[in-house]
Amino acid sequence: LGDNLSGEHRELFVWHIDPSRTLQDLKLDDPTSIGFTYKCLASGFYGLRSKRSFQQTLNDLIRCGGDADTNGAVCGTMYGARYGYKALPAEWLRAMPFKKWFDQKIISCLTHMNFITAELIDT
Repeated sequence: LGDNLSGEHRELFVWHIDPSRTLQDLKLDDPTSIGFTYKCLASGFYGLRSKRSFQQTLNDLIRCGGDADTNGAVCGTMYGARYGYKALPAEWLRAMPFKKWFDQKIISCLTHMNFITAELIDT
């Protein structure tokens, strides 16, 4: 972490990314701290560490309440970074409106950023 975080922020950061923390420990529905950045960060790390399915992971997190849409988005992003597109539930993908258009935009963006090349695209 270097010297970029003050003592209080360092403690909060370390507490929220501690692998022993449970969703209940995070108190995501506490009305005095909804939208708290470190809770959102912890939600992301929950997704990153989860060994459950994508659907189970998101359902567990979202049912905790609080800033569920933001926490869910960050959790899903971190889960996806670890497990990839193929871990997404097929039925969710089939139900997604404009999926083909969205896929094309993602491929275009990843290609433009040199994360993938045309040869790697499974069409």
